[in-house]
Amino acid sequence: MKLLVVIDMQNDFITGSLGTKEAQEILPRVVQKVKDFDGCVFYTQDSHHSDYLKTQEGKLLTTLHCIYGTNGWEIPNKLEVAIRPKANHKIIKDTFGSEYLPYTIRKLWRLDGEDEIELCGVCTDICVISNALLLKTFFPEVKISVDASCCAGTTPEAHETALKAMKQCQIYIENVNEDEDQNLPHCCTCSHCGYNYTGVNNDEPPRLTCKLGIKSNLNFSTKSCKKYKET
Repeated sequence: MKLLVVIDMQNDFITGSLGTKEAQEILPRVVQKVKDFDGCVFYTQDSHHSDYLKTQEGKLLTTLHCIYGTNGWEIPNKLEVAIRPKANHKIIKDTFGSEYLPYTIRKLWRLDGEDEIELCGVCTDICVISNALLLKTFFPEVKISVDASCCAGTTPEAHETALKAMKQCQIYIENVNEDEDQNLPHCCTCSHCGYNYTGVNNDEPPRLTCKLGIKSNLNFSTKSCKKYKET
């Protein structure tokens, strides 16, 4: 089973008070991804109220956004039309990560290592990473992945930094463009002792001796490498 989670693709994060050109650019790709997805779609909506500026988040991020019931809170019509015919679940949340997201998934399905939860949306460095790490914590044996081509950060630099952080936490980063891929760590985990190694790109996998003294060819998660350093 594969589930798709669309994070906070709302007007205020696309064209509104916290909108970015990168979010506008990914919108058609997210719409197409939802249309093509054969499975259950979850989508989150960031939701605040008139007291937002009095909250901790509001004191640190002082731009009003996603006020419940406003146009900025809504998801774009094209995306709503794509989601509507799917089996779907709306998750209303008032902070970066939603505890209801993993609870709802766990209530509906008993997931295991054959399953996958894929995320896309905005902002990569705030709500996408928060929910990806929550899901990884709740479902450590389930493949958690993020479609980088369908995500946008508060800035391109923040987007890239978040992808790096998620990859270090064993979240699979899919559809990374060539420039991003150059900067992401290439990691593998020894199947014998669980030790992580990080390397640089090359043509052949390394032959390493793990902590238990067992020699193994370890393939890196994105590309093979020969030179490596221990993390």
